[in-house]
Amino acid sequence: MDGAVAEEPASVEWVALGDSYTAGGFVGEQRSGNGCDRTVGAYPEQVGGRLGGDLVRLVDVSCGNATISDLHLTSQVPASPVGTPEGGWAAVAPQLEPVSADTAVVTIGVGGNSVPLGGLVMSCLLLGAGFPDDATPCRDAHTSGGDGQETIDQVLDRVASEYVELLEAVRAKAPSAAVITVGYPTIFPADASSCGREDTTAFAANVNDTLLSITHGDIEWLGQVVAELNTVIKDATEYVGAFRFVDTATSSVGHDVCQDAYDKWVEGVCGSAEWFWPSSITLGKPPMSFTLTCTDDTSATIVHPNLNGHRHVADLVEPVIREAVG
Repeated sequence: MDGAVAEEPASVEWVALGDSYTAGGFVGEQRSGNGCDRTVGAYPEQVGGRLGGDLVRLVDVSCGNATISDLHLTSQVPASPVGTPEGGWAAVAPQLEPVSADTAVVTIGVGGNSVPLGGLVMSCLLLGAGFPDDATPCRDAHTSGGDGQETIDQVLDRVASEYVELLEAVRAKAPSAAVITVGYPTIFPADASSCGREDTTAFAANVNDTLLSITHGDIEWLGQVVAELNTVIKDATEYVGAFRFVDTATSSVGHDVCQDAYDKWVEGVCGSAEWFWPSSITLGKPPMSFTLTCTDDTSATIVHPNLNGHRHVADLVEPVIREAVG
């Protein structure tokens, strides 16, 4: 018809699920207000801004400290150290709740807390004391098992099953959605000889007023664990037939925690963060609780991506979403 104006395609719903590597924690102004530490610098916000509201409507329900089960099975009690209300944070619903048959895209960035990687880092700090650089006391402890403790191989087998179950749950709620899984970046260098063992902006920490550090051997082993976790996520994605696995590790080699401040995309145990992020934090629960203290104007970043790290992931995720929505 002459003079007819073509209708613009309606925007589609994109739901972002994930843990702190999705939520952003300390990389910008906080968005969530519920203890989940979602920030404006996080990659979902960056990608959403680039795509614009005319193309996608972002629903970001990621939450710091989330496990795989928190995405679809269990209510999570957030653990944000920022502005904790008296009585603690209220539980938040499983992240899958807003996903529906109308959802067009689902991105998922989870798995680290189901290992848990943060617990491994803390364990390696405590076990590294007094050992030479090439020793692997943490690897040895977590590969031998005993006392009912899972070996790392058993952990990864469990995580693989949990991830497949998660993807199947997403598929059941949104059978037509493009499901995109996002892996973890290069956090630990393959050669840890450049990691100073007294450098708290890498893998050393003042814990209960004692300087502890992870051995070079265990830093390299932790890198292998993350690589195996990424393989688990990729294999689960292919097994379920999800849309795409986004590899963030390959292109972030050389930007690990042990690089200088201008090149690192992941902050160390202590690092650069927004003003509101604390310099001291208590981990664990009594009687096994530990106070980690950062100095020299650094914050307790506990090995998480910085703004450049989130920008890198945004650069990889954006074209995949564009492809998904056509």
